Amino acid sequence: MKNEVETALGQLIGLPFWGAGRAAALEWFQFGEQRTVTKRYGGTTTVGTWALHISCAWRVRDSEKILVASSDCYMRADHLLEVGDDFDWDVHGANQRDQRMALFMESQENSLVVTNVVADDFGGFCLELAPHFCLEVFPDVAAEDAEYWRLFQPSTESLHFVVTPSGLED
Repeated sequence: MKNEVETALGQLIGLPFWGAGRAAALEWFQFGEQRTVTKRYGGTTTVGTWALHISCAWRVRDSEKILVASSDCYMRADHLLEVGDDFDWDVHGANQRDQRMALFMESQENSLVVTNVVADDFGGFCLELAPHFCLEVFPDVAAEDAEYWRLFQPSTESLHFVVTPSGLED
């Protein structure tokens, strides 16, 4: 699987990484040229040439620390230690993941570019980003019906490259 993942993600090398967001616990990342498309239920949205949807553990790091990680969504943005009954992690902006990712993207001012990809045999990878960051994805579920991540071209008829615990899926 290592070679197939590196080949698929290799299509991102040289492209800008300019967008990130989430739907529930799934984080999405946008790469390449920005284009406006019509949403399924009306209105428009901006997408990249490529989108990467991640449903397993991930983190963005530099050489010294983790800047934002998938489990940050379960921590309050206001940094209170007591989560409490009033905390809803799924409200956009209420958790540290949303806050940290927004700060990271803003601090880079569209300067992030994919420079390399190194994969492992289990669907994990490090997507190296200039100037000196890495988006690391590490599958952390053994259930065969899970999906780790997918790479696709939004609003096109292209096939999705999907990685699961069972391997690659068509």
